[in-house]
Amino acid sequence: MANINLVDSNGINTIKELVPYNIPIIILTKSVDSKLCHEATQLGVDKCIEKLNIVNTNLTDVFKKTIEKHNFTLKMKNYKFSFGDIENLKPYITCHSACNII
Repeated sequence: MANINLVDSNGINTIKELVPYNIPIIILTKSVDSKLCHEATQLGVDKCIEKLNIVNTNLTDVFKKTIEKHNFTLKMKNYKFSFGDIENLKPYITCHSACNII
């Protein structure tokens, strides 16, 4: 968890240095709607927390959910889908009547 806009660092550069380590990254930001938060998420940040709402945030839950999501994302990046996987999913897939794929 980091406050990335510090006097001695550039937030985006800090994120770029951390992302290759494949660790969950949570940042504190002035606004979750900020350009920085959007760009950070695109780079691989798992969660942005608004500084003003930090006192109303259960950080234990945030950490737990972020770690679970991060681990799941890593698993999915490394998973190799096969045609058999798609066949097994057919009972759970709904398709519009115009869809001729399934």
